[in-house]
Order: sequence, then structure tokens, then C-alpha cells
Amino acid sequence: MELDKSKCFGCTACKAVCPTKAIQMLPDERGFLYPCVNEEKCVGCNRCEQVCPYKGGAMPFETGEAFAFIHKDKNVLKNCTSGGLFTAISDIVLSKNGVIYGATLDENLHVHHIRAVSRQDRDRIRGSKYVQSDLKDCFASIKNDLKEGKVVLFSGTPCQVDGLHHFLGSVNIENLFTCDLICNGCPSPLIWEENVKLLEKKLHKKVTGYSFRPKEWGWNIHKEIAYTGNKKHHSTFYTDLFIRLYYSRLVMRNTCNHCPYTSLSRVGDLTMGDCRNIEKIYPEMDTFDGVSLVLVNSLNGRKMFERIFDTAAIYPVDINKIIQPPLIKSGKEARSSERFWNNYLNDGFETAVREHYGKFCVAKYNIKKLLHKN
Repeated sequence: MELDKSKCFGCTACKAVCPTKAIQMLPDERGFLYPCVNEEKCVGCNRCEQVCPYKGGAMPFETGEAFAFIHKDKNVLKNCTSGGLFTAISDIVLSKNGVIYGATLDENLHVHHIRAVSRQDRDRIRGSKYVQSDLKDCFASIKNDLKEGKVVLFSGTPCQVDGLHHFLGSVNIENLFTCDLICNGCPSPLIWEENVKLLEKKLHKKVTGYSFRPKEWGWNIHKEIAYTGNKKHHSTFYTDLFIRLYYSRLVMRNTCNHCPYTSLSRVGDLTMGDCRNIEKIYPEMDTFDGVSLVLVNSLNGRKMFERIFDTAAIYPVDINKIIQPPLIKSGKEARSSERFWNNYLNDGFETAVREHYGKFCVAKYNIKKLLHKN
């Protein structure tokens, strides 16, 4: 298998399908996972090429309906990023003794997918993580669960969902339900880890937890909170640094800059994300605690959505009136991305940040914050 990094999502389908386990997912110098083939184990079956989503083409549904979704349980809203859609769906799956796969932060703040069969583990999956998740051996585990007749919910980026479908191939997926995310791109896991290390250096303490989108300031305010034990840290240059890197697109995976999934042709049964600008359609709606956007893309998705009607306030919307950029086209790579990476690889993360944002970046941040208050 010849690897073209510009055409690899890191979805792990090739690794999962390999009959001789000749493929490992290993990080490159920028921290992104790519398949690495052990030629001594490879038997040339070409199955890795056949399941590759990029080479095989997306397996899309066309979005049929769109809704705004607000869970009726205030405690659910408090502990999720948007309107509680994922919790409602996963509750249905758990009620059927099913299995849930989604991204979480472990004790070392690494982002990876886990298999959850309890509400406690499911709750670890709730909430956005703006880092590419390590899927590990999820696909093989999902295949086994389906063969055992279990109901399975898989939540991930569109490329991960599509990779799963390609891997499963002819496996009976009647009990499989997929949710793809409205994704703006996947930043480097390595840069995320460097960001945590820099935070620890500045705070002089170990960062024990992190919230990418807490609702302490309301759903529409994107601030992040780092935890050192019971203490919260936010609203400083360093706690806001990863937000800046994410939105600037400085450290995105190469394929995210020409992503084929940024359209209304979706690969999941349902698509979930933030329902931005919903107040323009429903001015009376209270959006402080969050609103999910739900795109119903398949018959399977419609059946699942009907099962959660009673859990939420649901409003039909015209998708064209609240369309988001990742549903139209992929974002462009930042012009200074290569310079940032060169600085990082040659001189380290802190130098790269200082070179990009300026020598007096912290002072400028504080001045802007002070002016904003006034």
C-alpha cells in the first residue's frame, strides 16, 4: 500500500481489515496517525486499498429533514455541549442493552474512542473534543458486537463513520446506528498535548481535566476551562490558546483542508452539531443552555429520531437558513501553517506560538480583554 498523506483520514479501516495485522497506525512528526505497513507480514491481498474511504468514495445519504433539538432535562443540558441529542440517542441504545462508541479524554488527557455499556461510561463521551480521536481497535470490536446481535451506536467525524461503513462491508448492519458530527477539521493530537504541557508549565501544576465547551457563560460563548484538581483556570492567553489554534486552522490534518464530507451529503444516519442562528428563526426560543442541530439522513435515522421525540422540544428548520460553513465546503489551510510547523519542529511549541502571535502576545491579549470590558 502506497500512502499519500493528502488522501488519508486516519480512519483505521485499513488497519482493521488487514488479515495478517501488518498495519499499525503510527504518528508522523506532526502527531497525526497514518498507516504503516510491515512488509514482512503483508501478503499483498490489497484489502487495505479496497476499504479506504478516500479511494473507494464516500457512502452518502442525502439530508432529508433538519430540526432544532433541546433536551427537556436541564441536568442533561448542563453536561453536554449543545442541546443533548447524543444523550437522548444513547439512552435509547442503553435501554436495549446496546453498546456505544465515542470519543473521551483519558486520565492523561489523550483523546480516544471507548466502548461504553453503562451511563457512567457514556457520560465520559458527552461533550465536544476538538482533537482527532484515536480509534484504536474500535472497528473490529464493533464488528464483533454486531455479529453477536448487539445494538451499536457509533459517534464520530464523518470520515470515521465512512471508514467504519467501508470496513464492515457485507456485515449485517441492521443493528448499527451512526451519528456523524458537523466537523470543522481535526487539529493535531501532538499540538494538543504540547498545549497541555505549556499550560502545566504556566500554572505550575498538573492539568487533571479539561472542558472544551463549558456552558458557564452560556452556549454561545466559547471559552475553555483547564482543571488542576478542584481549581478552574480560564480567560487567559494560555487557556484560550488552543481555541485560537483551532479556529485559525494552523494545525489541521492535511485532508481537512480539502474534505469531501463538508456538504449535505452525509454518511451518518443522523448528523449532529450546534444549531447556530436558531434565534433568528424562533426569536422566542431560550438558547442559553444550548440547541442541537439534527439532520435526518436515512430511514434508520428517522426511526431513531422518532424514538426520542418525547425527550425534547423539537422545532423543524429550513437547513438553508441556518447552514454552517462545514456543511458547504471545507476550510482552507492557514497561510502561515507551514511556518508555524517549521518553527515548532525546529524550536518547540512555545517558540512557535510566540513567533506566530508576537513577542508580546500575552500583553496584547490582556489589553484587548481590558478594552472589551470597557
